[in-house]
Amino acid sequence: ETSSLAATGQAGGEAAASATLKWCVLAFLVLQNSSCMLLMTLSMAEPGEGQWNSQTGVIMQEALKGAICVLLLLVEGDLCAAFADPLEVVKSGVPALLYLIQNNMQYIAAAHLDAPTCAALSQLKVLTTALFSAVMLGRRPSRAQWFALLVLAMGVSIVARSQVG
Repeated sequence: ETSSLAATGQAGGEAAASATLKWCVLAFLVLQNSSCMLLMTLSMAEPGEGQWNSQTGVIMQEALKGAICVLLLLVEGDLCAAFADPLEVVKSGVPALLYLIQNNMQYIAAAHLDAPTCAALSQLKVLTTALFSAVMLGRRPSRAQWFALLVLAMGVSIVARSQVG
């Protein structure tokens, strides 16, 4: 009975650690997503010694993400397994290429729009991802998720409308 109590305590500790990790990841993603467009717009607006190329920013973003992924794969010990199936590598390359194009387009938007409008419009990718997921993959969001998407769309509309009028 003592071993079952210890196992229950250990499982509870692992669940709590997992929940804490999930909340930390969520907080980081909220911070990263909310600051990305604002920092991008601010960095392009600051006068400096010279203008910088937005493609350099995108390449550095992708290089940093790639380095972090390789590091995590090395820690997990699955670096070779990640490249074992060439078809899967190609399949994952398509979204990666689309994200690269999207990141370039974000820099173009940041150069031509004010920061609040740019930040609000960049959140539309959440809405379009959910819609494509429902239409193309057959996934059905819950009512609460549809409501959250509706609130997001209304918020974007309000910001865009306030910038026009």
